[in-house]
Amino acid sequence: MYDVNLSPAFKWLVILLIPLTFGWKLVDEGQTGDESKINIVEFLSRHKFDITKRIVADIPVIDATAGACRMSVVEASPDGWMRDFINDILGTTERQFTVFRGKIYPEQPAWLTFTDHWWSKSLRKLGLARREAPVIAVSATVSCDAERLPWGELSS
Repeated sequence: MYDVNLSPAFKWLVILLIPLTFGWKLVDEGQTGDESKINIVEFLSRHKFDITKRIVADIPVIDATAGACRMSVVEASPDGWMRDFINDILGTTERQFTVFRGKIYPEQPAWLTFTDHWWSKSLRKLGLARREAPVIAVSATVSCDAERLPWGELSS
């Protein structure tokens, strides 16, 4: 057997750190998924789209129409696990892209969105950040010219 003599200071440090680590895990996660979806609906409504919502395989899909323009929007998981599933949900249209922090990507930049999610979550737990940037998957007809919408409004 080993004889371990720990200093009293080390023992007190451990006693103090254990509750802090549990507290870290219990801190409010900030923006909810519902809040983000509400922001997306408000954004599309401000830009004169008629909105309908549907659920496909437990995933909320926002359908937006304006004249001949048809668009479907889904909030994606930051770690990218939903990419193929979202492509199946949204179907094949002329244009599919991902919006993250106001920038448009031809497909989800999973490393970027995951590291940003992890960093934002850590900052929120420290009380230094309020909300996380949503990862938005968009499928639209060419007539929408959806890439020209001011998507940056959703990240501000």
